[in-house]
This record gives sequence, C-alpha cells and structure tokens, in this order.
Amino acid sequence: LRSRGLGDVYKRQGEMFIDDPEFGISVPDSLPHRVGIQCRVLPKVGFRDGDLTKLGHVSPDRQLEFNVRYCSAPKPFQVYWKIKNTGPVAIGAGCPRGDIHYSDTRVEPTAYRGQHWVECYIVQNGQCVARQRYTVRIR
Repeated sequence: LRSRGLGDVYKRQGEMFIDDPEFGISVPDSLPHRVGIQCRVLPKVGFRDGDLTKLGHVSPDRQLEFNVRYCSAPKPFQVYWKIKNTGPVAIGAGCPRGDIHYSDTRVEPTAYRGQHWVECYIVQNGQCVARQRYTVRIR
C-alpha cells in the first residue's frame, strides 16, 4: 500500500497508511477478497446529483457520500477510508491529506479542483482482506 521510497516524504506531510503501527492492521501481499465503492454526489439546489460514475466529475463545494457497493468478504468486517488530495491546487493550499477514517459510510466535501482519490479497506481480525481505490475528478 505504501509507495516505496516516497512513504517517508508523505509521512512528514501527515499521510497515513493502513499498515502503520497505530492501526495494528497487517496487509498480506495478496488480498483474498474484493470490494467495490459507490460514490454519490449529494443534492444541492441547481446542480446535478447522483452516482459520480455516471456524472464523470463534480464541481467544488459539493458533498460526496462513499459507501461499500459490494464486498466478497463475509460479515462482520470493518471499513476504513483513506482520503487523498493530489494536484497543484490542493498541494498549494497545503492540504494533500491522506488521513484514514473508520466508518461504514464516509461523507466528504469537494474543495480543490483536480484529480483525487479515496481508498476503501476491508479489515477482518486485524488483517486487510480487500481494498479498492476510487478516483474523484473535481472541475
């Protein structure tokens, strides 16, 4: 999961990784299950809303709701979300993020134009068993 050679640079900027010691989660080389992410652009008067995959992109100042669309791992499991801003606007604003949150659903605001991503981790018994990355384009 960690970009080899770049992890220490990102760590100084506050980026978290699911295999960091504070989470206590191990990540095997091969993950036994699959997970799919759904992203919904929440309603705002005068703007389109719905499935981000169908919309293609979203404008700043919107709210996105991420959830697990499907998962091949049997329940119970825990869901973790990593939010990563990339691109010159977010970096110039000093907000590359890279924080990880534990919740079944994650709501995030759109603030910086560019291409960003959200990653979902499915964890069982202290081990990551599935992960998926979802690209978010903000125009």
